[in-house]
Amino acid sequence: MNEFLDNLDSTNCAFVGEGVIFKGSIAAAGKLVVLGTVEGQVDASELLVGANGIVKGDVRVDRADIQGMILENIEAKVYLRLSETGRIEGTAIYGEIEIEKGGLFFGRMSERNAGENGSLKAPLVSVAEIRSGIAGSQKENKAAR
Repeated sequence: MNEFLDNLDSTNCAFVGEGVIFKGSIAAAGKLVVLGTVEGQVDASELLVGANGIVKGDVRVDRADIQGMILENIEAKVYLRLSETGRIEGTAIYGEIEIEKGGLFFGRMSERNAGENGSLKAPLVSVAEIRSGIAGSQKENKAAR
């Protein structure tokens, strides 16, 4: 199904299988694999949301591979990957980001600063602003001041 699943070490791993609906918060010291549905807050080191997986809640992780859906906010401190089948609806804050062709993002995004306090490098920018060119013209206006 996925290289991530093929090489999955079950040590420090939580798994929400296909057809399972979990309601509540999940804190996983290691990896969390979601092939079903999670309704609630997620805190983990690594997150994989499979193609049919859904997370309806705020997500805080170091690394995320999104092949399914995130229907709230996600903060991926180190790396966020949105695959061609992935969809995020909400705010995304990330260290680095990769969005494959076909991946869908609706909301606001910002790169996380590598500084000690984890502040944002840039203000949150909405997809509508990116598509319409507003974000670029706002940066140009600020630079001209």
